[in-house]
Amino acid sequence: MTMRLLIISHTPHHRDGDTVVGWMPTIREIDQLASRFTTVRHVACMYPGPAPRSEVAYAAPNVELVPVPPAGGPGLAGKLDVLRTSPRYIQ
Repeated sequence: MTMRLLIISHTPHHRDGDTVVGWMPTIREIDQLASRFTTVRHVACMYPGPAPRSEVAYAAPNVELVPVPPAGGPGLAGKLDVLRTSPRYIQ
């Protein structure tokens, strides 16, 4: 039986060379969940710039990151930014 899991989160991700890394507590939790599913798809924000030291790579081979641009923030401009990026999130 194929079991798939979709996770949509605000966990920040960065590129560290050719490797995608994310906030360690969340990545480790997803790695644990991945042992119970055939595939795990994680939709989360990809930020430019260097990765903080608190970010690590996924260890589970069946986790796929679907990067989306960060959006939102305080004020009207941040709220309108969600409308600009919403087609990518829905896709």
